[in-house]
Amino acid sequence: MTLLGVDRAMASDELNQSRGRQVRLNWLRDLYQSCCDNELWKFIARAYLLHLVGCTIFANKSATYVRTHYLKLFRDLPICRKYAWGVTALVYFYKQLGDATFANTKQLAGYLPLL
Repeated sequence: MTLLGVDRAMASDELNQSRGRQVRLNWLRDLYQSCCDNELWKFIARAYLLHLVGCTIFANKSATYVRTHYLKLFRDLPICRKYAWGVTALVYFYKQLGDATFANTKQLAGYLPLL
């Protein structure tokens, strides 16, 4: 709520709709647009970055949700540019490749252009 500038009711509604500690990417796009209309720059940056990592580095098999715990990465915006995003992408992708080796797995998550 604090990092994206949404009220408790809006956050609860989205978390209930997405069934857990994740938000829909289209909800983030709508939030981004709303913040742009009101010129709330820090919230705009966090919504954009959360959407970006949800679509690229930390992409999951649903392709429609991003977990909210990634939002903690953007708590301090000037510092997050110093993170090792390339290493993070490779580690996450490597873990997803390990999960994809199971016989009943039919999809692969992660940033597939790295493959």
